[in-house]
Amino acid sequence: MIKLTKNWSALLVLALAVFTFSCDKEAQMEQDGVMLSDIEQFLGVEINDPAEFPETRELTDAEVERVVDYLYTQLNLDANGQPASDAVSTRNPLSLFEIAVVRTRMLRRMIRNEQTVFAPEDAVFESLGLTDVGAIFSFPEDQLQQILEYHIIPGERLFAADLENRFYPTMLGPAVEVNTDSGVTVNGISVISANNFSSAAINSVIHVIDGLLVAPDQNIVEIAIEFANADDPQFTQLVAAVVRADLAGTLSGPGPFTVFAPTDAAFQDLYDALGVDGVDDIDVSLLTDVLLYHVVAGRVFSTDLTNGPVQTLNGTVIVDVNSLTLDDSGTPDEANLIPGLLNVQGTNGVVHVIDKVLLP
Repeated sequence: MIKLTKNWSALLVLALAVFTFSCDKEAQMEQDGVMLSDIEQFLGVEINDPAEFPETRELTDAEVERVVDYLYTQLNLDANGQPASDAVSTRNPLSLFEIAVVRTRMLRRMIRNEQTVFAPEDAVFESLGLTDVGAIFSFPEDQLQQILEYHIIPGERLFAADLENRFYPTMLGPAVEVNTDSGVTVNGISVISANNFSSAAINSVIHVIDGLLVAPDQNIVEIAIEFANADDPQFTQLVAAVVRADLAGTLSGPGPFTVFAPTDAAFQDLYDALGVDGVDDIDVSLLTDVLLYHVVAGRVFSTDLTNGPVQTLNGTVIVDVNSLTLDDSGTPDEANLIPGLLNVQGTNGVVHVIDKVLLP
């Protein structure tokens, strides 16, 4: 996992101090439009209390570029954000996460926008061989950007006290699961330092974690196929139905989708009720209608469900979150959401396993 330096706050205080007071501070504050009171607040001792945390503020283009230029200077980068010479310094004046932000050209939007960042500590990056500026700038930029985007909740600053037991969509798309029952964990990885401030993400709050968050790398159809080909196969009938209805391309697309996925046993119950041998004996148009009745537009996690109707791509099902059931309009029995098989994430959505085929 990627570790921020243990002297995170001290490094940022020192960096901002050198930057701010390297010349006549009053003149520089006036020239660049940055209020001295703001900088003094940034230079306060460790900022771990939201009451002491800098308020979000809109930065002018000149202010943004001032921060960018400063960070480039610290990392010995040229005006294009690339190493200024072959002899890249191995000294890390910033955390490795911050250096990765600079590498991926995400810096300006990180400075401007409000975000909640789960930043792996430096030791995590080091375990991946990303030990310094040179190593990070040698890593494929697109891969690094995807890694970083899965560690960022866009649009709001969530301090530790604001976090809830739920799934939060990330900048990448797929969500991370936060749990606050015993400390704060993200996808099971612990937050080891909460409510940190960074010069590379002025309007954000940073929570340092001791591991790497790994985003899903399969779409919904690929997940179903992997289960179908497992030693203990599951979803073989769902995959066959999706292929027969020619929906594999759609459900492999960007979506996002939420799929209530019936088990093989659920499909067998349907075959028995219809008096057919398998999916090939069901009319394609009927099969398509049934499958679309299991798909909801968007990512709907179990923590997002509420009692009442949920609109699918082919009608409405009624959710009861207390009993974890779905009530369709075509059969008298409810479908059970299987607790241990909820919130299976893909690149383009989420899957919840159910024990009955829903009929519109």
